[in-house]
Amino acid sequence: MTGFFLNIPNATQSDILYAEGAMILQIAILYFGIYWTIRLLKGAPGLWQLVVVAFVLGTLQFLADLFRLQELEWLLGALFKSLPIIIVILFSAEIRRVFDKFTRHLRNTFFTRHSGDTKYAEEVIDDLSTAVESLAASKTGALIAMEQVMDLEPFCRSGKRVDSEIGNNGLLETIFYKGSPLHDGGVIIRKGRIEAAACIFPVSHDKLQASFGLRHRAALGLSNQTDALVLVVSEESGSVHIALNGQFSTIVSSSQLKKFHRDCFSQHFKKENDGIYAKLKVAWQKVRAFFVLGRKMFRKGEKEEGDGK
Repeated sequence: MTGFFLNIPNATQSDILYAEGAMILQIAILYFGIYWTIRLLKGAPGLWQLVVVAFVLGTLQFLADLFRLQELEWLLGALFKSLPIIIVILFSAEIRRVFDKFTRHLRNTFFTRHSGDTKYAEEVIDDLSTAVESLAASKTGALIAMEQVMDLEPFCRSGKRVDSEIGNNGLLETIFYKGSPLHDGGVIIRKGRIEAAACIFPVSHDKLQASFGLRHRAALGLSNQTDALVLVVSEESGSVHIALNGQFSTIVSSSQLKKFHRDCFSQHFKKENDGIYAKLKVAWQKVRAFFVLGRKMFRKGEKEEGDGK
């Protein structure tokens, strides 16, 4: 910058000093901006990181405009042009999480499940209750998540695909047997089938009873983030607990387990004749019937016209 002014005949000493001072100021602003950005981002959650980046960039732009720092303005201008791509790359996980929550909320608000899902709930109850009783009797530790409205696909990807019926053949007992390669982690049940095993669930750090172990923390963590119903069988006592919406319930009998399932599923699975989904379906059927009838009448008219000729 100094050499640039020296090559200009009309450049004065004050111009040169101003250029050097502006360069030092810009370097100092960039240094402290980067330093505080790194310090504030360390250990911060995703959304807070986005707020920090926006605040720092806004502050740098304000200082560049205030002191007319041309090089810093050019640098920020180039950065702002690429900022959308940078944000998408750096915060892809947070953006995906927010988008998933939005789409789930939208789906839960305007649409309900089909009656086939109610059938799914009834089919699963008996087989799952029998398996849980067997696991509890043998004091085999187990962690089973039942998908409801919210999609558990991200957690399925963390484990091994199974895609098998629960049945009464002891498959769940085999999975959670200590010598099984799939016994660590949780099982996810989707639409009456064991979708995946050895899945990793988010662990809750809330204060729990001393008798609760890592499986209970994983069950609570998943129930905090989703609407899944999570069953936990303790390998120390054989006791059965259910985590739902961040709350634990103790199960003492098979009949209580079945009743709990039915009460829970009835809140999430409705018949086809309920909700906005049914109204949209009826409206579509009426529109479709109208066009089908119109097409039939048109063809009938063409046929009669042809016969007349």
